[in-house]
Amino acid sequence: MRERAQRFESRQNMKEKNFEVFHYRDIKPNGVEVHDHDFYEVYFLLNGDVSYWVEGQIYRLEPGDFLLINPTTLHRPVFDENNKVYERIVLWINKEYLENFKAGKDSLSRCFEKISADKTNVIRASSSASQAELTSYLAKLVREYYGNDFANNLYANSIFIQFMVELNRIVLNSNRENEEGDQSSALISGVLEYISKHFDEDLSLEKLSANFFVSKYYLS
Repeated sequence: MRERAQRFESRQNMKEKNFEVFHYRDIKPNGVEVHDHDFYEVYFLLNGDVSYWVEGQIYRLEPGDFLLINPTTLHRPVFDENNKVYERIVLWINKEYLENFKAGKDSLSRCFEKISADKTNVIRASSSASQAELTSYLAKLVREYYGNDFANNLYANSIFIQFMVELNRIVLNSNRENEEGDQSSALISGVLEYISKHFDEDLSLEKLSANFFVSKYYLS
């Protein structure tokens, strides 16, 4: 994606009425003061050593992390003193534009509501496949947004919607995945403890699955 990287713009206001996307790559990143804005922001770190200060809380980011910022939320990046390339994709979204996308109870702004309720701004995809899918959408979005092919603007809008649907799914399913992970950890601990106490008995998969009331395939 490096060929699409552009020079960093210090402005904090939108020029477009729907959304804007930027792919920045800096050798020596410029400092950015604490600021807020009246639009949604999705920030995706590709590379670099950076933390983000958001309303008094500091998040240490890792490549592949998403940072979601609600309108009027104070924030700023905090850089380590090194020469590591700082690369990211930033998506700005007009508040009214995003909130127009509703289907019943489903709204594309739900992910921003969720981070407010959970009091966290950082999203880590639960799997490499999910992260790769979101990264692919952003790469295509940048390409179409700045491209000159037939119907670039129309295609960029369709990619934007697909990306936001997938992002919402990851954010809204995060608690469920964490709960499932906690349950799995508890099961593993229980099985290991049982094995250590009954190592001289029948420890077949069928025996263990019957003892813990789970499918042998799930246990495996």
